[in-house]
Amino acid sequence: MSTYQEIQDRVSRRLIDAPSAVTTEVPLLVNAALLKLQSLHNFKVMQYTQDYTTTVNTRALGSLPSDWKEARGKPYYVEELGNTREMDYAPQRIDVQARWATDDIGEPAHLLAGDPTTVAGARAWEVWPLPDGNADYANGEYRIFVPYWRYLPVLSAGGDTNWFTVNAEEWIIARATEQGFSLDWDEDRAKYWRGEAAKEWKDLLLRDKYEWLAGFETLVPHSGARAPHINN
Repeated sequence: MSTYQEIQDRVSRRLIDAPSAVTTEVPLLVNAALLKLQSLHNFKVMQYTQDYTTTVNTRALGSLPSDWKEARGKPYYVEELGNTREMDYAPQRIDVQARWATDDIGEPAHLLAGDPTTVAGARAWEVWPLPDGNADYANGEYRIFVPYWRYLPVLSAGGDTNWFTVNAEEWIIARATEQGFSLDWDEDRAKYWRGEAAKEWKDLLLRDKYEWLAGFETLVPHSGARAPHINN
């Protein structure tokens, strides 16, 4: 296991005779490698669930998390007695508008990610139909849970670690080193380190699979995947 600082040091040692304009980029290169890693594959450590509470007769539910990558399965709400009720995502606004009247009220059935409200892409959830305030909690509001894949926080302090610094250290170093040599216009060395990263990739995916399979005695094939849709 290496810390953020230790990984930076290892990358710097590999950037042979690199100018200061490149070596000062090393912290950014390491975090860029981490971001690239998470964009290429959904690792188990990236699983997260955000919870929300409805407000009676109110469409807005709350903002999408700032670390949002993509949805992970379906949203659902949980009753106070413990029963779980599955919901659906609405792919587009026209889908919910074709299914529900604007003033329809009832139990939560669909979530729609609204249009971006900022240039950075901030969005908010809308719940359809309008919440009726008849949940079995004392205040009548529904507790909605949204499973999703998230991007882990960037490394900042020298002693920072995460699952990737433990399990993907060599890939991160190879990727950051490759990008460092690319900045220095050294294509030959960049190509070499690109190959080193490729060698580490399969081992990294295997480590992630072990995370998924831990605790399971038998692997049972299941075919339940389907495209997003709105039930009529």
